[in-house]
Order: sequence, then structure tokens, then C-alpha cells
Amino acid sequence: NVSQGIKKYSTRLFGGSSETLGSKTVFVTTGHYLAVGENEIEIYYTDDQILKLPHNKYDSIAWKRSLFRKIITCISDDCFMRDRIRNVVNDLSLAYSSTNAGIKILSYWRCLEHATRDPNRDRKELEIVEIFKRRYSNKHWKQMGDLILESRNKYIHSGIYSGKEEFADNYINWAQKYAEQSLYLMIFLYENRKIWKNEEELGAFFDNYAKSDKYIQAVGNISKIRRIKYSK
Repeated sequence: NVSQGIKKYSTRLFGGSSETLGSKTVFVTTGHYLAVGENEIEIYYTDDQILKLPHNKYDSIAWKRSLFRKIITCISDDCFMRDRIRNVVNDLSLAYSSTNAGIKILSYWRCLEHATRDPNRDRKELEIVEIFKRRYSNKHWKQMGDLILESRNKYIHSGIYSGKEEFADNYINWAQKYAEQSLYLMIFLYENRKIWKNEEELGAFFDNYAKSDKYIQAVGNISKIRRIKYSK
């Protein structure tokens, strides 16, 4: 579902035909979703009722087949990143398959939380968004991040969607773009796991990812300073 549904932003939940929702779904879902972590199992429920099978066909384009293979490799390997990636994949699949706007908003946001989680502290929502805003330098991408955070907070705290009803789909699509970046970023980190070898080093990566280049360069010089031998 994830490798097929990724980068499809045509769904309309408000003011559009429900038939367009089928373009997001390849396999029929059961309405129950299990997210298995190290010490617990989280269960999601949805009241979605699929009245007919989606009419889209399997897309065998090369980059989607490649993404599918990468996902399978990541979630099959006994690596400390595995559960993060599994949870990102689970929530992406849930969001793609659901016709419920609230489930989509929360599931896309949870992808960002899964990817950047810190076992030693709760990472603040603003910090999480800043991490993903650094994925691209253009102003539009960064503004999207601010709107996604606003949308998430409004829904969490008051149960309402951001913007006028006719724009609610745009917020969901923006959240999808950010959530998909969480998968791409985690696959990149997995493929470079020789650099970030454990939870502590991965935490340090995310702690500094949103920092400026000058800050990161200054921190990198600390190890050089430590090696300098001072004499009187």
C-alpha cells in the first residue's frame, strides 16, 4: 500500500466524489490496525466501510518497485531502526487507506513522531516540524510545515480542521508530503547505519538536523580542539 500510494495527492474528502478515494488504496483493509513496538501493541480502529473494490491497478514503475524492496529490507532487518520504520509504514498505510480526515491528519503526524522519537525525552511538536522543514530550502516547503503544525494542533485540541472546508484537503495533502519525507529520511538513515550505529547517535542526528550549517561546523571542530596538545 505504501509503495503504491506514495506521492498520490488527488484525494478529496470535502466537496469531491468519494470515488476518487479509491486511487489511494490498492489492498482492502480490515478496519483494525496493529502497530507493534518493542514493549507494547497499539491498536487503531476505523469505521471505514469499503463498498466496492478500488478500480486502480498495480503500478509496476521502477522507482515504486525499488521503494517496496527498500521498505521490506528495512523492516525485516534486526536493526535498532526497524521499529521506527515499521511504525512509519503502518501509519502511512493507515492514512492512505482511510476516508476519515481525522485519521489521516493524526496518522501523517505520527509518522513524523515515529521517525524523530527520543527514548530519553519527549520531542516537542515545533522541534519535530523544524527537523522536516530542513529537508528543503524553499520558502513554500517551510510554510507548509507551519501550516501542518497548526492543523495538527487545531484538530488535537478542538477537533476542527484548519482553513475553510474547501481547503481542508490541501492541509491533508501537505501533511502527506511531510509524512512521506519521514519514510525517505528513515530509509536513508538505515542505508547509512554504519554512521549512526545506535539510538544515542540517531538522537544526536535529529537533535542537530535542524541547526544551521555554521552551528554544525562549530560542533564538528570540538573533536579537533580536544586533540590539540597545549604546552606552557
